[in-house]
Amino acid sequence: MDNLDKNLDGIGEESKLLNNSPLSEEQQRKIFDKTMQKIHAAEQNSENNRNSRGNRSVMRNKKVYLLVALVACLGISVVICAATFGWNNKLARYFGSEEDQDAQQKATVINLDQADTQNGITVSTVQLIGDQNGFSILLRITTDAVYGGMAQFEEIEATIEGANEYTVSNLNPVGCEEEGDYYVLNVRTPEEIQGKKIHLQLKNYGYLDLDTEEFTTKTEGVWNLEWTLAKVNSATTYEVNKEINLYGGTAIFDSVSISPISVTVEYSHCKNFQIYMTDGALANDQILVKFLDGTVVNSNYTDSCDFVYDKNKIGIYLKKIISMKDVESITFAGVTVPINKNPNPLEIVDVTSKEMNIKIGIPKQLYEVCEEPVYREYQDEDFDADAKSLMFIGKKDGVEMPLFTIIAIHAEYTKKEVGRRNPMVEYLDNSDGWIYVISYGEIQSQEQLDAFTDLLNQYVENIKQRVEISIP
Repeated sequence: MDNLDKNLDGIGEESKLLNNSPLSEEQQRKIFDKTMQKIHAAEQNSENNRNSRGNRSVMRNKKVYLLVALVACLGISVVICAATFGWNNKLARYFGSEEDQDAQQKATVINLDQADTQNGITVSTVQLIGDQNGFSILLRITTDAVYGGMAQFEEIEATIEGANEYTVSNLNPVGCEEEGDYYVLNVRTPEEIQGKKIHLQLKNYGYLDLDTEEFTTKTEGVWNLEWTLAKVNSATTYEVNKEINLYGGTAIFDSVSISPISVTVEYSHCKNFQIYMTDGALANDQILVKFLDGTVVNSNYTDSCDFVYDKNKIGIYLKKIISMKDVESITFAGVTVPINKNPNPLEIVDVTSKEMNIKIGIPKQLYEVCEEPVYREYQDEDFDADAKSLMFIGKKDGVEMPLFTIIAIHAEYTKKEVGRRNPMVEYLDNSDGWIYVISYGEIQSQEQLDAFTDLLNQYVENIKQRVEISIP
């Protein structure tokens, strides 16, 4: 407890500013963040020296008293404190939890205030959420310049202390305010990152032409941001220890770990692996996360920058906040690890199409309103190639509506090229010379809105995760 009191020395001096004038929201946030950092440092030190359960409860109470005192000192209510120092709504929006307070409470975010200004453009760190192998950081870019296209930097590099491998995403726009434009940047690495020094370097600001994918520099410069990642969200690990078929050989599925933003599987004792799959052999490295609400996340449709690969580890990052109590099961290489029993399991009807070489698991509630799927072959003008499609049309309360369509195009295009040629479709995968995409029906009338809104939101929105593409 003495260590905690010593670590908090200086906070009181900052709070004396109240005697002269009210603290701004920014000053309040900085004092709050400094307090939380010192409390966390004291907790870590105290944790290393604890020998009994009783001491743990004393520490928790001490932390509560300090936070209550801090709130009183700053002259703000607990409600205002939570709103000021909780999730930034832009980062919450990226994870689909802007209106979901329960989801926001499942994970810890860290406020950052580094900034670098070059040639009239300021790049600032705002907030970060991370776990053992990666983080998503909210950046703010402030500039008076207006460019066409999507604002980007020509190069973005991350240096992580002790890490030799990492992936960095492009900037993902999440909102604009008077103070600047907001973006989320994702960084992943196989190495442990807690306590490590992180350095971001952004070079040459400009824009990316979405049609040509060419980058145009408008402001030259190098922006540098650096901080130490003191705390990340921890993961819960489940032991599995089952043999699996993987990459044409065999291995032991050792464990699966779940953090608020990722799922990681580990395996060992690998035998007869084939680096290059031949004769139609499947990698069989799919990770399937099934939630109690019936939604699923399929690693086959995870962005490449949201993967973590190591010699004996595969991790996927989800653009949603995960709570252990919401996960029903996790499947890797065909072996399912049950997490929570679902009292109302979603009944799935498998629909197979030999012409399309696909299987779709359709929730029964959705399947019951679907008419017979419509198959057709045609020449696709957007891709100037032969194509085939399978359309699912819903009929409910006397109202019809196209729900979704799986399309196979006999051509070779990258994911970006597909999006550029037809922005109305979403890339799925490619197999044996065919590109697979999905398009979703759009509501065109009030009758369709009344009849299908719930089904679209609950089932169709997640249907692509249930598409399995077979090798002919």
